[in-house]
Amino acid sequence: MRKRLSGSGSRLLIFVFVIGTVCLSACNQKEEKQEVSKKKTKSALTFIRNDDCLNCHNIEDKSVGPTYVQISQRYEADFSTISKLANKIIEGGGGIWGSQQMSKHPFLEKKNAKKIVRWILSLSDSTVNKDPLLHTPGLKLSEVFQNKPAAAREANGLKLSIYPSDGLEAHYVNASTDKTSPVSPLHNGLANVIHFTGQEAFEPLQERVLLRASGSIHISEKGKYFFKLIKSGEGRVFMNGDKIINENKDDHEIAVDLKAGTYPIVVEYLLKPKDNTLSLQWITPDDEYYSVVPEEVFSVKN
Repeated sequence: MRKRLSGSGSRLLIFVFVIGTVCLSACNQKEEKQEVSKKKTKSALTFIRNDDCLNCHNIEDKSVGPTYVQISQRYEADFSTISKLANKIIEGGGGIWGSQQMSKHPFLEKKNAKKIVRWILSLSDSTVNKDPLLHTPGLKLSEVFQNKPAAAREANGLKLSIYPSDGLEAHYVNASTDKTSPVSPLHNGLANVIHFTGQEAFEPLQERVLLRASGSIHISEKGKYFFKLIKSGEGRVFMNGDKIINENKDDHEIAVDLKAGTYPIVVEYLLKPKDNTLSLQWITPDDEYYSVVPEEVFSVKN
């Protein structure tokens, strides 16, 4: 009797093992198929990046046509509106936002045009498109100045230096490279990200000074990246020695084609007497909404 129980128990264990192996294999195959399907599915921004849309529209900065945010604020995301606007993208025309004529897109499928419209209209939906200024914790300069990485090693983040107003103009004009300034900084530190939200984040600074963050940014995937510098005063961004966002108060956003690699980056901001905000954000080829550029893509050698 004891042997028969032992044998039946062994057979049961073998049966359970086989069933478990089959189920695990089936689950793995299902996950692989889902991953392949996900890769084949193009996002709305993929169509926008690959077509001529960015010649006339930006996400937030004014261009030839209305911004996508302006469009999202004008229309409700109901079935009729989505279908109507999708037809407008395909057929082209004007008269809604002024005299400009939108080009036709006859080779764009209706389902993909609808996908573009749904994404545009989602920009004003705070439950989907979460504002990083409200949902991402910000840095404080007082913390940055205390964060001084050890010498001769690479750290995630950007070197942040504060320069006085004396001799500031010459330094500001020649800041496209990360060369040592002839002006000595008031403070140095390591900023994990560029995300200072509100005047209290800039304490103890209370004067007109220059914030300069410098280092490198690592791009892991080739594609078109959107960068946005939220600034309440004069601020600009250099990448690989080129000014991609200038100090004009209305210039916040740029779409840049980048190859995989590491690029020098410099972010500058002239502090105002009050009401300061500074945040560097991006949309990668895999994303559809802005987020704060994360610390893991930044590096600085000290």
